[in-house]
Amino acid sequence: MIVAGAAVGAGVVHATGDDTLEVVLHSPPGKVYDEALEVVRMRGAIEASRPAVREIDGSVSGASITVTVLPEQSGQSRLRVKARRNAGISPDLETAEQVASWILKRVT
Repeated sequence: MIVAGAAVGAGVVHATGDDTLEVVLHSPPGKVYDEALEVVRMRGAIEASRPAVREIDGSVSGASITVTVLPEQSGQSRLRVKARRNAGISPDLETAEQVASWILKRVT
């Protein structure tokens, strides 16, 4: 279940691989990154955060996740969520979708 057009202000959410989703948001990268940090903190655990490159490594629902926020034109942001299970062996698109959905709800 891809959360396409999940919220007002969100572009189309699409899978870019078997473990990764992306969506372009009409919010500045700093805000998206801050909200992503809160989602990972509340729903799981942050293992590392790199504000300079807006990247978060953590775990949610038993999956290892990486959330990356990239700047786009006109103050927009590209949110990328990657999730894997079983010590990184198995892709987990379902968890990536859930994390992206939680972030979208906070940002839009």
